[in-house]
Amino acid sequence: DIFWVVSGNKIYRTLDGGGAWQAVYIEGAPETVINDLVVDVASADTIYAITSSSSVLRSRDSGISWQAIYRFGKEVSRVYMSPSGILFAGMPSRGLWRSVDRGFTWEDLQLKLEELNLGRRAGNFRQFAFIPGTNEGFIYVNNYGLFKSVDGGVSWQGIDLVTPPSSVGINTLTINPLNTNEIFYALSRLLYYSNDGGVTWVTKTIPSVRAATALAINPTDPLELFLGLTRITK
Repeated sequence: DIFWVVSGNKIYRTLDGGGAWQAVYIEGAPETVINDLVVDVASADTIYAITSSSSVLRSRDSGISWQAIYRFGKEVSRVYMSPSGILFAGMPSRGLWRSVDRGFTWEDLQLKLEELNLGRRAGNFRQFAFIPGTNEGFIYVNNYGLFKSVDGGVSWQGIDLVTPPSSVGINTLTINPLNTNEIFYALSRLLYYSNDGGVTWVTKTIPSVRAATALAINPTDPLELFLGLTRITK
C-alpha cells in the first residue's frame, strides 16, 4: 500500500494506503516544482523524479536520500518507464526523449521521427500511453498527431487521424488493456474512438462546456470509460 504524490516542491509517500503521508523530498529552490515521478519496474525502492528546472532525481532507498543524475536543457513535464526498464521523458518544447541506462544518458527521439519526413513539426510533447501487454510498445501524441512504436522508439509508424495534422491539440489518450486495437483520444469537446488500431475512427460530441483533459478505462470492465473535464478559462 505504498503510494507517491508530488505537490509543489515536495514529494510525499504513504506506507498505509493514504492514512498518513510523509514529505520525503523538499526542493530547496522555492521556484522549482516537482513535475512528475515514476517507480522503477525492477525495484520499488528506486524512484525517479523530474523537476521544473529540468533535473532528473533518483532515490534508491524509497526516498530517504536523493541524487541528481541528469539535467536537461529544457523543462520536462512527464516521465514514464516501460515494463522493460526504458525511461521516457516528455518535453513540451522538445518532444520525446529516451534513456536505456535508467536516466544517466538520454536520446532525443525527434531524429527517429524525422525519418517519417515530419521534421520539426513533430516536436512538441502532449501525451504518451504504453500499449498494454507489450514490453516496449507505446503511442506518442505530439502537436502533429499520433505515432506508434512497438520497439521502444527504435522504429515508428504514423496513425492516420480524422483531423488534419497539426490542426488541433490532442489533450488525452487511452488504450483498452484487454483489446489494444481500441484507442480513445479527446480534443476539447470531441471524443474519437477506433476499434481497429487507428485505421478508422468514430467521433462523439462530449456533452459538456468543459474541455476533456483525462481519459481512463476500467481495467476489469473495458466498457466503462472515465472522462476528466477541466473548466475553460479565457
